[in-house]
Amino acid sequence: MVSSRLRPFGVGLFLAGVSSCALVANLGSDYEQSGGVEGGDASDAGAQDSSPDDASSAEGGGGGFLATLTANGTHVCAIVGGVVYGWGADGNGQVGPYADCGALQCAEPAAVTFDGGAAPVQVAAGVSHSCALFGDQSALCWGDNGSGELGVGPTPLLGGFGRVMGGPYVQISAGNAVTCALGADGGVFCWGDNSAGSLGAGNLDASVQVSAPVVNLSGAVEIALGVQLACARLEDGGVDCWGTNATPSGDFPCEAGAICTPAPLPVSLGDAGRATRLSVGGNHACAVMEDTTVRCWGYNASGQLGDGTTTSSSDAVLPRFANGFGSVTGAVDIGCGLTGTCAVLGDGGVACWGDVSTFRFGETGTSPFLVAALSSVRHASLSPSDSTFACFQLEDGGVSCAGHNEQGEQGRGVCEPADTSENFCALGPVSFP
Repeated sequence: MVSSRLRPFGVGLFLAGVSSCALVANLGSDYEQSGGVEGGDASDAGAQDSSPDDASSAEGGGGGFLATLTANGTHVCAIVGGVVYGWGADGNGQVGPYADCGALQCAEPAAVTFDGGAAPVQVAAGVSHSCALFGDQSALCWGDNGSGELGVGPTPLLGGFGRVMGGPYVQISAGNAVTCALGADGGVFCWGDNSAGSLGAGNLDASVQVSAPVVNLSGAVEIALGVQLACARLEDGGVDCWGTNATPSGDFPCEAGAICTPAPLPVSLGDAGRATRLSVGGNHACAVMEDTTVRCWGYNASGQLGDGTTTSSSDAVLPRFANGFGSVTGAVDIGCGLTGTCAVLGDGGVACWGDVSTFRFGETGTSPFLVAALSSVRHASLSPSDSTFACFQLEDGGVSCAGHNEQGEQGRGVCEPADTSENFCALGPVSFP
C-alpha cells in the first residue's frame, strides 16, 4: 500500500516525513480535578493539544502525568517527569535541535533539554517544527524556520531553539510553516507563512512572519491548526476558522465551498449547542458539542466527515453510524487526521471513520465504527498531514500507536509483528525511559 502524504497548498513545500507530539508532565492533579472534558475546557488542537489542565491528564507514563498528545507529520514529542522527549523523523531538527539518533530519524524517544528557566507544560508539533510552552507563559520553537514559523522572524535557525516573540501565551499550536498561540487575554497570535491566509491577518501578505494578532477575534479559549487551516473555539461555544483547507490538486477549490479566508469566519454548527472540544485535520475539522455529539466540516473525499457520504461541506454535519444505529454520542475527545477522524467516548472506547486503513483496525469507511482493539482511551491524535499512523493516550498514562513506522513514528524501534513490505505496525505501546 502506498502511503498517503499531503503536499501543501500554496507554498510548494513537501510534507512527507515529519511529526506527532505528546506531553507528559508532573502536574499533580488527576483527571477529575483537571477541569477536563466535563468542564468543556479541554483542548485538542488536532495536531496540537492544549493547556496543562487538559482532559487527557492521567497518572502514569514513566512516573509523570500525560497531559497532551499531538500529531503532525511523522515525529512525536513527550514530556516525562519534566524531561522533553521526541521520536520519529528529524530531518529538520523537529525532534530536538541536538538529537543524535542517526539516519535523520529517532526510532525511540530521545531527550530534548532546555537551559534552565520555567518547566515546559505543553508541546505542539508542526509539519517540520515543534514548539513548547512553559510555566511562565513563554514559548520556544525549534526545527525549520524557512517561513519564520519559530517566532523569531525570518532568521535561519535550523539546529537551535528560538524564543517566540510576544506573550504571555496559554496554549500553542503548529501547522505547516505556521504557528499560533492563545494569549492570556483570549486573543490569538500567529506567525510564519501567510500565503494561504493562515495567520488570520486579513490578507495574503507573505512578509508577515512575526507574532501578530488574528484580526477581529477575541474571547478564544482553544486554538487548533491542521496544515494551513486554523480554527478557534470561543467563549460562547462558537468556532471561527481561517486559512484554507483547499487541496492542491484542485478537486476542492475555494469556489466549491471550501474554507479559504485570510480572516476568521464563523462555522455553522447546527443546533447542538456549544462546542466543547476542537480538532483540525489536513482538510477538515470537527468539534465535540455540549450534547456529546460531534460535528465535522470541510473536505470529505475519504468520508472523514462521517455522515456516510463523500460530499464535502463548509457547514458542519453529523457523523452517523451505518444501518440506522444513530449518531456518535457520548464523545469526550476528537482527533482529525489527513483522511480520517477518531472520537473518544466516555466509556474509553473509540469510534473512527474515513480512511483509517493503515491503522490496521480491520474496518474503514464513510460511517463511524467502533474500534475493537481500543479501550480505556482518553485522547486520540491523528496527523493532519499524514494519513498513515495514529496515537492514543490511555487512562493509565501510557501511549499506544498504530500504523506506519518508516520514520520511527511508533516510538518503539522495530515493532513486531510488522508488515515488512510497507513497515506498518499493529497497535502497540511507546516506552518512555
